[in-house]
Amino acid sequence: MSSRGVKEKTLPSPEEYLKQNPIPGGLLYYPGSFVDAGPMKLFHQFGGLRRFIHMDYRPHTSQGTYQRTTEGVFDASPETTPIGPEKFRARRWKDLCHSQVGERWEEEAERSFGFKQEFRFGGPKKHVDFTFMSVDAIGAWKFLIRAGSLPDVVVMCADGLNWTEGGFGGEGRFYQEVKKAGHWPEFLFVGCSIPWPGYEQVSHSIVIGDGLPRSIYRREKKARSSHLPRKVG
Repeated sequence: MSSRGVKEKTLPSPEEYLKQNPIPGGLLYYPGSFVDAGPMKLFHQFGGLRRFIHMDYRPHTSQGTYQRTTEGVFDASPETTPIGPEKFRARRWKDLCHSQVGERWEEEAERSFGFKQEFRFGGPKKHVDFTFMSVDAIGAWKFLIRAGSLPDVVVMCADGLNWTEGGFGGEGRFYQEVKKAGHWPEFLFVGCSIPWPGYEQVSHSIVIGDGLPRSIYRREKKARSSHLPRKVG
């Protein structure tokens, strides 16, 4: 057995880790989500997250398909409302796309759509908000940050469409965009992708949702401290 396999056996399950390290009210961002609700279920049930933003850019996939993502996840019926690019301070859908995608898929980008589903369970704090937009998830990151939507968790389980310089994992294009924007999520939920530098595995892998083994990674303390403001004087 490899040293990685030995280490993984000593780590708690994702459920156990989240129970011990909850993220109450936190925000999860899932690029390239399609209709996978597995991470949403896990982090809501065991980590206390109540805000979820999924993005998936697949031309010719209907809004109704994506609205079914939350079916059976929460014990309530949602109130669904349409949203536009102005939700994240953009004028056009195309503006939310990285230039590499916008140039290649300009016509399709202008047919993008978005919606928000609000689940209410009888109290001011007992709610869940699910936002979906059919845009390029990498290009949209900086708009989320500017609008004050700061993800606590990023799901990394694909490499995105039409990316020639790396996708969501490793030091590819998404990593570079996050670095520019200046906000680092505390956690990654990693499947068939390479975790970003500066993150360490804190749970063993489980198979959920689309059948891929995934585990939780957390930003290393030295990486967190390197971004703290220095004292003057």
